[in-house]
Amino acid sequence: MYCDEVLLDNDFCNMFHELNKPDSKINVDELYSKIILQIGKKPCIHKYIADSELLLNPFIQEKIRKNDIRIIDFPEILKEDDSQIYYESLFFEYYKFLRGKDFIGDVFKSRKAGESYGEIHSLITALFLGIPIFLSNDNGAKLLADKKINTQNNINVQVISGFDFLTQYETVFSKQERKAILSLHESWKERWKKFKEQ
Repeated sequence: MYCDEVLLDNDFCNMFHELNKPDSKINVDELYSKIILQIGKKPCIHKYIADSELLLNPFIQEKIRKNDIRIIDFPEILKEDDSQIYYESLFFEYYKFLRGKDFIGDVFKSRKAGESYGEIHSLITALFLGIPIFLSNDNGAKLLADKKINTQNNINVQVISGFDFLTQYETVFSKQERKAILSLHESWKERWKKFKEQ
């Protein structure tokens, strides 16, 4: 079941929100469908992201409401007796790897923007459930998957961005779609640069 699913990240979802403007020439529903079709897997999202990071994204909220995107909650992830303790230990480790400081708070209840919580929750979920792909425009997520999760666990969780799609499936997208995604990619690069400078 889980190998047929793909996890969505907040910033990947926000790509559609940012392009879904009244004066936009981009049909975001069509763009979303193109990407999901190329992936060939059912989209799902961690409940932390759905509850904390997508409240101002009506496009994705509507997809969730229609059950086009499935929400994965903690009871589904933490099935084994010791899974909660292991989950917490991984969260502490991955947070320090990405942020360079110790995590302080409740792993399952803490909410704070810009601290990589959503990416960490999602990638631990991918590890626990065996979900092979995480759609994220966050460079930190790709770094965490490559340097920690995949090397330590002998698995391969792919982190794929909108720009990755653009380079792999260029002919699928219209000229306007390519231009819009490239423009957002430059914005994401600038955000990542500022993140590393913190």
